[in-house]
Amino acid sequence: MSINQNGIIVPAAAAALMALAAAGCGSSKSAALPAADFSDDPSVIEITGSAPVATVGMVPRARIYRTSAPSDSLVPVTVSPTGNFVTSYPAPTDLVAPPQHLADGWLLDHRGITPQSVFTSYTYSEYRSLPAAPSADELLHSLDPSVAVTEIVELPMPAREATVAVADSLIRAGLPGCKVIFKR
Repeated sequence: MSINQNGIIVPAAAAALMALAAAGCGSSKSAALPAADFSDDPSVIEITGSAPVATVGMVPRARIYRTSAPSDSLVPVTVSPTGNFVTSYPAPTDLVAPPQHLADGWLLDHRGITPQSVFTSYTYSEYRSLPAAPSADELLHSLDPSVAVTEIVELPMPAREATVAVADSLIRAGLPGCKVIFKR
């Protein structure tokens, strides 16, 4: 490749470079990717249906959680591990239902609670009535420091199959088959 004194590629060199790039893009070779093994991942459930080929997909597991103070009416958001910025928050139209009360102070999650979940001072009804989501900075300044997630348990079923009755029966039986994913 020839570059003149001003750092500009000489036209002949530029044409050769473009030809090489085009040849690489036109390759008909296909590399087979190794099959992913999700057998040890409890959050992956095999989905079969009437399709001719079974598919495997990510299906979120049901989760229950406890907090340090009442939080069932407060909107959760996710912050960075350092707590310096909001990494995930819902649009007002995303809030369908608050968590459901369960036995022994547990709540059935409908928002994707994680160890980095924190609670805003917005209630579900206030947040749903907003014309647009607050900015990440506004959400960070609306956090309620008195409320923290203290425990999260993953249930042995997809989130869409979890009901209050099923979750309560697991709680009363000592959470058999469940996985504690966070405890403070």
